[in-house]
Amino acid sequence: MGISTGTLPRRYYARLDAAHDRLRLFAANPESISPARVDPLKVVMPHTVWFLHLGHFLARQPWNRAVRRGAWAYYFPLGNGRMACAHLQISPGKPESISFTEGPLVDKLLRLVQRAEKDNRSRRAGLEFRVLIAPAVHFVCVWLKGTRGAEFFIPATPGKGPLGEGKWLTRVELRQGLLARAERHLAAQARRDQLLRERGEKLPMSPAGGPPG
Repeated sequence: MGISTGTLPRRYYARLDAAHDRLRLFAANPESISPARVDPLKVVMPHTVWFLHLGHFLARQPWNRAVRRGAWAYYFPLGNGRMACAHLQISPGKPESISFTEGPLVDKLLRLVQRAEKDNRSRRAGLEFRVLIAPAVHFVCVWLKGTRGAEFFIPATPGKGPLGEGKWLTRVELRQGLLARAERHLAAQARRDQLLRERGEKLPMSPAGGPPG
């Protein structure tokens, strides 16, 4: 069955033209970006983006409370073989926003999905492509979720050990790896805060652990 993507919700259709106009800021050749209307049904690989809230995760809350959907995303070519990603943010109670990113991480996510398409594990399971981000510990992975319980997580950010880049992880393995990473992160943060206190300097604000809102 391979890997599938989602369908961009109709609520975003009217915003795609405005997003398309901003592509010129990213393109190597701005004139190559056509101002023609974007066809919502033809955007490249639309998928959901989920954010992990570190506090909820460390409190051992259920998975469906520790992660939440925060955006829809799709990709577009910039020329010269480069790709960029558009994020249509979901912010309950606040104006929704459009953001763009390009660079090695975007390329890596796409390569991981392309490789996964050729893997027998995805061919048998019929998986949907998502992206999971844990902002507080600087972690991003491909999240492949099937309708019959099959599920895999493939880290896209550099790392060693359990969260090694490109590994196929189960949810249990991901949890274990993220807990270890979070513990190291919090220990480093505590050492930094102690040093700042000793110097009499102001402590920085802690990351929210999720998307705005």
